[in-house]
Amino acid sequence: MKNVAAAVFIRDGSVLLARRAPGQRMAGFWEFPGGKQEERETIFECLEREIREEFNVPCKALEIYCKHVHRYGAGAINLIAIRSELLDHRIELRVHDASEWIQIPELNSYRVSPADIFVSEKLISDYIGGRLA
Repeated sequence: MKNVAAAVFIRDGSVLLARRAPGQRMAGFWEFPGGKQEERETIFECLEREIREEFNVPCKALEIYCKHVHRYGAGAINLIAIRSELLDHRIELRVHDASEWIQIPELNSYRVSPADIFVSEKLISDYIGGRLA
């Protein structure tokens, strides 16, 4: 099963989501940015590489927030959500057509990609329960 890293950037009660651009797989869905782990890289290295590729900015992977096996069709991925910090906020969208800092309680009002629903629901629950620093 393939590991997929997803960045969880949190700032002032908001989380960064990006919308897949037309022509991209899952176009129109909002997602936690990231991508597939390559051979011989750690999951943190994967996340930092993917953010450079997708947003042209550096980031620092801090800690694993949660893991979830997402099944679709005949396959599955091991989604690893990682609390991260953007080191530059001048994002250049390369595979997305929009990015937004979304108040965590509002995540359910966005069309989040199916693989990321588990992460957004956990964020909402942790935020409401006072478990997010």
